[in-house]
Amino acid sequence: MAALNLSVPHSLGQAEAQVRLERFLDNIRQQHAAELNDVRGGWTGNVLEIEPDIRGIGVSGRMIV
Repeated sequence: MAALNLSVPHSLGQAEAQVRLERFLDNIRQQHAAELNDVRGGWTGNVLEIEPDIRGIGVSGRMIV
């Protein structure tokens, strides 16, 4: 399985970064509803585990804030 690691430096606090990430994900869900069949996941502390099904292809990711 291929891995992709990204780091995005920012000056936001952890709580604000989580809020903005949630807004971003909500926008993605709305704008790409036809391609996203199922989106599972949730927060554990500052870690977001997400498993979207994109046009029948399962993907998993972890975002650490």
